[in-house]
Amino acid sequence: MKSQIAELSNYQFIKVEGPDFRKFLQGQLSCNMEKLAAEHSLRGAICNLKGRVIADLRVLQLGDGCLLQVDSGMAQPVVATLAKYAVFSKVKLTLLDGHPAPLGLLGAPASQVQQLFAQLPEAIDAVSHGDSASLIRVAGTPPRYELWFHDKAAQLAFSASLPSSLMVNISGWQRAEMQAGVIHVDSSKTETYTPQLLNYDISGVIDFKKGCYTGQEVVARMFYRGSAKKRMYLASTLTPLHNDPGVQQTVANEEKNWEILVCSNAPEGSNEPTLLLTVLDTEAVETGGSFTLAHYPEVKLSILPLHY
Repeated sequence: MKSQIAELSNYQFIKVEGPDFRKFLQGQLSCNMEKLAAEHSLRGAICNLKGRVIADLRVLQLGDGCLLQVDSGMAQPVVATLAKYAVFSKVKLTLLDGHPAPLGLLGAPASQVQQLFAQLPEAIDAVSHGDSASLIRVAGTPPRYELWFHDKAAQLAFSASLPSSLMVNISGWQRAEMQAGVIHVDSSKTETYTPQLLNYDISGVIDFKKGCYTGQEVVARMFYRGSAKKRMYLASTLTPLHNDPGVQQTVANEEKNWEILVCSNAPEGSNEPTLLLTVLDTEAVETGGSFTLAHYPEVKLSILPLHY
């Protein structure tokens, strides 16, 4: 696959700094902050006391603090949540309005990107740093990277150096996110789902070996009490979606409807299927239940494997 670059305008950033930043976030996030390093980023989530996900995030160490990347519209709620506990620690929380939007790279990084870094990150979540940017390897096939510029002028200069043939719209990146089984929590999903329903417990967002954090007792109890009864699945159909009909699950003549979390129609002119992420009963999937679009029983869905 040839290199493609998309501007990821669907993110916001929060800076957390101060001598207690690592200890403070260890008690608030689902990821193990002891594993955060300059060369290793973390995926995590912040949950409420009932164990429901307020927001998912990526943590990048930078200087004497870190950056938290959250979905658009979630920075203020996350800052407000963390601020309730920050008064007991030596930390400073800053919502970075106007922070440069990251660039998403699909396929092998273009030569313009490689020139910024002495070495490219190889492992998932690994980070390479340049003078004005950081490059993060993220999950997915073909290889995927996020390029975070820390200076607006540097990003503008870099973007101006790129041939227009490399730039694509964000839809291709979002489709690759779905194929990797990655779902982000925005304002329409906040405090609605447990980590288990979004596969955060098996995709590396939750670290079950770390200490306590807000909501941890509920999240751990759900994980250790047995196999999940519901999970998020990747499904496909050859029919384009122009609205959100939901998914109808049928097992032994019993029907149940589920919402579509996110969907992606095939790129124009391609033979690829429509993809969607939805929560389903695990037993229904494992026993070969039938899945169709709600109100369109003739449109059948196929369940696709995820890498985790």
